[in-house]
Amino acid sequence: MNSAFDIDRYMERISYSGSRKPTLAVLRALTLAHAQSVPFENISVLQGQPIRLEPESLYEKIVVSHRGGYCFELNGLFLELLTRIGFAVRPLGARVRLGAPDRKVLPRRTHMLLEITTNSQRWITDAPTWPPWHDSRHGARGHAQRWRPGSSHRHHAPQAPTGRRRRQVRPSE
Repeated sequence: MNSAFDIDRYMERISYSGSRKPTLAVLRALTLAHAQSVPFENISVLQGQPIRLEPESLYEKIVVSHRGGYCFELNGLFLELLTRIGFAVRPLGARVRLGAPDRKVLPRRTHMLLEITTNSQRWITDAPTWPPWHDSRHGARGHAQRWRPGSSHRHHAPQAPTGRRRRQVRPSE
């Protein structure tokens, strides 16, 4: 594990060549690039390998070894990237209700999301999901979701489209 955190190499891994300014447009573009380039997978768990969440271990696995990971790994590394390019980022825990329709049962927080503050507004992103942003108020996918502390957020993560070719992602500013 001799790899230093190289932002350029990370950007190459996710096929991103746009601006690195901490703006909402860049955040959206980076989230999209990450979701299209890095798979959500749990192969390490199935192989009985330990899961390491330190930024250096995540970088080695995802960027250097071209692997994917699960939410804590992918959002953990994405948090590190966003912080290094100037975003104010904070990890959030989330409860997954899939397969648990009984609202009386309160599942544990087993999912990780990121809260990003830019231009005095808070936004939520989830790097491993597709599409990367959800607007639950209007049911529209692909739009940023502004977040207010204490509010309930329903997050739907449909499958990524298959058969798509990877492309370079740039923010539309």
